[in-house]
Amino acid sequence: MRKYAFTELRARVEDGAVRLAFYLTTSIFESKGGGAGPFPIRIYRSTESSFSFDKDHAEYFSCLDSAKARAIFEGYLPAINRRKYEHIDRRVRVGGTYAYWVSSDRGILPTGPVTVRVRDAHVWWPQSVVEERLAELAEAYPELVSVKTYGRTLGGRPILGIVAGNPRNLLALVGTIHAGESGPELVIPSLERLLKEAPPLLRRSGLAVLPNVNIDERERMIAGCPWYLRLNMRGVDLNRNFDADWNVADHGYGLVSSDPDAETYRGPRPGSEPETRAVVNFLAQMKPKAVLSYHALACITGASFLAPAVAKRDQAFAAECRTIAATFTRGFYSRRCQIKLAFETTPGSLPAYVYRKLGVPAFDVEWDGNPDAKPSHADRTTRELLATYQGRHCSGIKALLEFLAGRP
Repeated sequence: MRKYAFTELRARVEDGAVRLAFYLTTSIFESKGGGAGPFPIRIYRSTESSFSFDKDHAEYFSCLDSAKARAIFEGYLPAINRRKYEHIDRRVRVGGTYAYWVSSDRGILPTGPVTVRVRDAHVWWPQSVVEERLAELAEAYPELVSVKTYGRTLGGRPILGIVAGNPRNLLALVGTIHAGESGPELVIPSLERLLKEAPPLLRRSGLAVLPNVNIDERERMIAGCPWYLRLNMRGVDLNRNFDADWNVADHGYGLVSSDPDAETYRGPRPGSEPETRAVVNFLAQMKPKAVLSYHALACITGASFLAPAVAKRDQAFAAECRTIAATFTRGFYSRRCQIKLAFETTPGSLPAYVYRKLGVPAFDVEWDGNPDAKPSHADRTTRELLATYQGRHCSGIKALLEFLAGRP
């Protein structure tokens, strides 16, 4: 008897369910009558409620014991081309993290685990939804809106941008430089609302939005990868890959950005990644007056501004950064409150690039310490929390547009 009956066990989330796929091992398939079946298949599942999105990674699942899992299927499945099997597990819940194994009497040990997290598609938007929403805006507001492809990801996906309003007085918004952070779910609803409620404002100032940059890895998370993904598909931190002091290694998080094994790896050369080049192309065409790059975890960003560290001694630029941060924050919270601004973005970051090449204020926008956003750190962003932050970002963005519109 073979050690394992199955190989290439995979799981992905589709329409709120988990689709499992697995194959007979080559040795069994090629053996005499190996694919003849049918033979009994058992599928096991464990719920990993102790998995922590902001603390755990792939290694959490490496030592799971199938003996502690429970059987969710025992029976026969039809073989596809005599070798492939599929099973859909619909008894899962949004926010649940699961591990699966599959076995048969043709093998001694179960194959697995394969792991998956079920996320709410209304909170984590698939790229198909992003493209659909942009197309709807272009159709509904042809006189104000244009949608264009500014590049492609390593996986060949188009990186779409949208321009709405006055193209000579633009605020630029860039989402998901890091796959597990924020972007389309905040910036597209803000644009939709402004187009509906404030078209006169958009004729005096405009928005240029690149909602989803690190699409390949963002789609991997939407398909169920449980842990936080930061890098692009080639293992490069896009926010260290821009041509701005790239040669200076960053030592943040106890890592070194020149290390190809680090989660902050800057890449083999500046601008090596197609996603980086798409952002550069977008900015070169837009020539914005200011740039916000969206960060923080699980689709929620606050009103904390990280400006280029290299600009700290540029007094005029620093004053402009403070004005932008203060204007957004007052709109965001609808009141005067503490402005959170620090000049500490890393070498190779998008804000550093914008400062060096365009000379306009640019920021990584992060969590500002507001406790109501803490659930996002554990990937527990709800639709209600997202709606709250969509409203806040729309108000902050509107305040900046009004500021730009009022300038001579």
